[in-house]
Amino acid sequence: MLFVLLFKLTAYLPLMLYFHPRITGKKQVPREPCILAMNHGHAMDPCMINLAFPLKRIYMLTSKHLFNCSRLHQWELRQMGCRPCLSPAGDIETMTEIAGGIRPCEHIGYFAEGKIQAGIGNFRSGPVMLALQTDLPLVPVYIKTAPFYKGGSHIVFGKPVDLHAGGKAVNSDRILQLNEELRRTVIMLSDNQNEGRQEA
Repeated sequence: MLFVLLFKLTAYLPLMLYFHPRITGKKQVPREPCILAMNHGHAMDPCMINLAFPLKRIYMLTSKHLFNCSRLHQWELRQMGCRPCLSPAGDIETMTEIAGGIRPCEHIGYFAEGKIQAGIGNFRSGPVMLALQTDLPLVPVYIKTAPFYKGGSHIVFGKPVDLHAGGKAVNSDRILQLNEELRRTVIMLSDNQNEGRQEA
């Protein structure tokens, strides 16, 4: 954890100056460990979520190609919370294992689309399934990453999703429904951010 803090403190100021992120709704994020379910429109999105939580480790799945490097670099990636994507089933197992030993100073970040893409695409069910398996709060997050000369970045946090609302039984249909509700919430956060910019 000391390595993580030193790295973040070293990179914090340059990244803040270059991306100039505006952070909205962070008070809605639980202080205890939770799952941050995010869209993924830019390669630097992991840096943005880390800027929002400079004193926490954020575990995230990343492309396994990033781990085709030296053992030292692999160690650095793992210290920063990165874990290689394996397969949909393997990813859930990896994140469930992490959730089982997560500490108060840590969160789990989950890019729900599973890849970088423009706009907000279809969400995979990983974040919902992980939240159901671990009982960790599930927080929707919208991220727009851009440098300061293109308007800067914006990170918008929503309220934790109540996965057990109405006492409905959890089955495959319910997971699909919850997943779509999560996606719509992130789209709504995106719309609110755009409206805020227009009013400003």
